Amino acid sequence: MNIIEAKKLAEEHISEDMILLDDQSRECEFGFYFATDSRKHLKTGRADDLLIGSWGVLVDRETGEVHDLGSGFDLEYWIEAYRRHLHVPNKVVVKKVRDQKRAVDALYHLQMTYVIPEKAHSETWKIPQQYNRKSIRDALNDLPVCFENQDLIFRLREIESIEAEHNLEIVLEPMMKAGQ
Repeated sequence: MNIIEAKKLAEEHISEDMILLDDQSRECEFGFYFATDSRKHLKTGRADDLLIGSWGVLVDRETGEVHDLGSGFDLEYWIEAYRRHLHVPNKVVVKKVRDQKRAVDALYHLQMTYVIPEKAHSETWKIPQQYNRKSIRDALNDLPVCFENQDLIFRLREIESIEAEHNLEIVLEPMMKAGQ
C-alpha cells in the first residue's frame, strides 16, 4: 500500500466534519499517520473550533485497518504502541522473576484481566475481572506463566518501566486476528 491508497482509506474513515492535514502526514514502520482537524477550525482559525480528543489516524499498511488515536498520549506514544502491536490483544508471558514484590506490583499496574463466563437467564456473561496482587503472586509460583488476551494499548509506559527495572522478564506475544 502506498500513501495515496492509505490516504483514501483514512478519508473514508473520518467523519465529514473532519479533514486530513497533508503537511503533517508521514510514513511509519507499519503504515501511515494522518493528522486530522475539523473543517470548521480550518475555516475560522478559532480555538473553539479545534478538533478535540484526537491525534489523527494510523493506517496499517498490511491490513488496511484505520485506527483512531486519542489525545491522551502524544503521537510518539501511539506510534511506539502500534509498532509493538499493543493495539491487538497480547499474551503476557512471565519468564523470570528477580524480585517478587516488585514484579507483582509491576504486573498489577498493567491492569490485566481475565474472564470467567457465567450463565444467567439463558445468557452467557463475560465480564472482565482484574487480576489482584494475590492472584498475580500465586500465578508467579509456576513459571513460565501466561496471561492471555490482555489489552495493553494504554500500558506502554508501564511496559517500558518493567523493561527498565529488570525485576521480571516478560515477553509480549500479539494475538493477531484471523487472517493476519
